[in-house]
Amino acid sequence: MKEFDKAKKYVYNLLRLQPRTERELSDKLKGKRYAERVIAEVLDFFKGRGEIDDEKYARMFVENRNRLNPKGALALKEELIKKGVSAALAKRVVSACANGQRDTALRLAKDKLDELKTLPRARIKKRIYDHLARRGFDFDIIEEVLNECVDQRTDN
Repeated sequence: MKEFDKAKKYVYNLLRLQPRTERELSDKLKGKRYAERVIAEVLDFFKGRGEIDDEKYARMFVENRNRLNPKGALALKEELIKKGVSAALAKRVVSACANGQRDTALRLAKDKLDELKTLPRARIKKRIYDHLARRGFDFDIIEEVLNECVDQRTDN
């Protein structure tokens, strides 16, 4: 089965470059015009070997994102869903890794606060709120962080 071997080699090369979700791989194989039967067989082969695991991928993605380019739970869930992770799995993984969300938001707010220290307090709050909201943090976390790092400032 030559087509199966070619598709398998293609997926192996893709996985060597970076981890991918099952849907990402399926889309890549469809883009190369492999038959549905071959795509299913190849994906089953790699899932059987544990090389395609959406839950493992989602956990690793969230951990890397929190370390390299932190985002809030809402943005993380949306990114995972776009990559082909089911909504339920994305929600479960993000919730399990979300215990550091407040600390991450606070760190981002303090970094932003250093840039904005010459502005009036109301503009600082607005800019930090917008910054955290764009990164997908929940309103309750943003409000808590604003209260802690901006409202406690005595100057301005």
